[in-house]
Amino acid sequence: MDVPDAIRNLRFCSAFKGYAVDVMDCVDSRNDTQLRVVDDNAACVSRFAGADETADCFFVDNHAGRWVHLLAIDHKLLSNIPGGVADCAVLHEDMFCLVEFKLNAEGNSEKAVEDTYNKAVSQIENTLEIFGRNIRNAGIDMYAATNVVCNVVVAEKFPRASATESNLTVKFADDHALDLSFDNRREF
Repeated sequence: MDVPDAIRNLRFCSAFKGYAVDVMDCVDSRNDTQLRVVDDNAACVSRFAGADETADCFFVDNHAGRWVHLLAIDHKLLSNIPGGVADCAVLHEDMFCLVEFKLNAEGNSEKAVEDTYNKAVSQIENTLEIFGRNIRNAGIDMYAATNVVCNVVVAEKFPRASATESNLTVKFADDHALDLSFDNRREF
């Protein structure tokens, strides 16, 4: 099995050895300059979108045409984790981006919007804890080995709360020294 450098560098295979699913069964790789990641409701996993799909998605701007890998986490690598986990990670040798989709959230009230954001951040934090611990046990400091960033993606129709987003971004940076974005795209 040919393990991409981005996966090998973080020792994912040994970090998650013994889990129900082999890490490489959770990885899809592409080198298109524009990629889209969707959270597939039918399959209950995140995946690269097909050219004809128009659903809300996370855009991966890959102008250099590097190999970018999607690691399906929730309902694939990890299942039934108390507190939940991020849906997926998008990565290459220099970046590891956790993505949490909240596309079904309606945000009917200010409290509902805030609760959606807080739940998403909590799931990302839980995932960072699991990945950080497992990768550290495999002999690598994930934060020293790659640039770790995080994105929360909400539906286009979701009422955005920029003050809440700003406050959570600042708190996340203070708590974890990591970038948290509420944009639905990132440059790789």
